[in-house]
Amino acid sequence: MDIMIYKYFFMLFFLTGPLLTSCAQSQATDKVDKYTTVSKNYYLNEKKTEPKWVKLVEGSDIKYEEDTKKFNQPVSYVDKIDLDKWNSFLKSFIESLPIEKRDAPLRALLSSEVVYDSLENIYNFHHGINIEDSLKSHGGVRFYGQIKNKKVNAWIGFAFDSRTFYDRNYTTLRVDRIKIYADEFKWEKEIKFSEHTLDRSAKEGLLSLSDKGTMEVIRQICNSKKAVIRYYGDKYYDFEISAKGKDQLRLCLKAFEDINSSK
Repeated sequence: MDIMIYKYFFMLFFLTGPLLTSCAQSQATDKVDKYTTVSKNYYLNEKKTEPKWVKLVEGSDIKYEEDTKKFNQPVSYVDKIDLDKWNSFLKSFIESLPIEKRDAPLRALLSSEVVYDSLENIYNFHHGINIEDSLKSHGGVRFYGQIKNKKVNAWIGFAFDSRTFYDRNYTTLRVDRIKIYADEFKWEKEIKFSEHTLDRSAKEGLLSLSDKGTMEVIRQICNSKKAVIRYYGDKYYDFEISAKGKDQLRLCLKAFEDINSSK
């Protein structure tokens, strides 16, 4: 009897064993296939996801990516849009300009510090030139100004750090004039330098763009191969304006011109 039972179980295992093994393999394959399919679909979905670009205004090809807020192209030294500033007052101002005169003001103001005085309807702005070079050295150039009724009243600021390095010692540099070297062009002017509001060691002198002589100097800088600002006093310090800095100067001048000529 025991032998018969043993033979019975042996034949049962012999007949059903391959079937059970096949089912197990099939289930494992199904799991692998499902995992592979899910992973493949996830990868494809990820690959198909493209950035959603938002155009700012007609008249300019500047856009920003909806998720990251990054621009589709360089905008001076700024890589992301400040949507609070844009939506609260800057968008309405740019859209008030003729379409053909929006691009330069848009690029200049996006990369500027802008504060809107709603009571006086005045846009106060500050635009740094040569930002990267200024951080590496002791000098810099900036535009300051106001926009009211589509008219720009602006100044160019020549700044330097009075803690200029001489002979391994920091000494205070006293400056009362500047000299501009733009290739063969040379120009010198006395300027009253005052302390910067945020840093007492930073000194800055302002010249109005309403002065024709100042505008001519800026144009000479923009058109030069090499432009150097020499800060004169008891000693002197030289600061060279880079090619990128000249591009920013041209952009700001174009922006001021387009705003002033808008109706």
